[in-house]
Amino acid sequence: MAYLTTKDRWVFQPYSIESQGPRNVPTRYLKTARWRTIGGSTGYYVDVPTRPSRYYPVEFNFPNFCWCEVTWSVFHQHWNITRPTGDEYRCDIFEHEVIRDGDQGPIDGQEDEENNSVLQNPRTPAPSTVDNSEEDESE
Repeated sequence: MAYLTTKDRWVFQPYSIESQGPRNVPTRYLKTARWRTIGGSTGYYVDVPTRPSRYYPVEFNFPNFCWCEVTWSVFHQHWNITRPTGDEYRCDIFEHEVIRDGDQGPIDGQEDEENNSVLQNPRTPAPSTVDNSEEDESE
């Protein structure tokens, strides 16, 4: 039995956004996307080992429960959402994984904030959320 992904049911139309969204994706939908700072831009990125650069920016489309490829437009100074992520991104969300109504479960970043506020010694600096390994200028 073949499972449909959320991108299979979506008639995609390119769009743009002013800035990458906040760290607020339910962890059940993260797949290979991780919150990082790459080349001065903070957002969700995927490590695609089969492509020339290491990290590629992605954006979660909440209405369609789908990860999308994004590129930065230097001329227009905004992010272009170009298409749903391809198979090499390993971000497919299957229809049977989606919870359309009710609690989506833990939200990415919220567990870290709660743990840091409870467990962090006030004299100890908070751990960095910036991934400095092989920063990529993929803009």
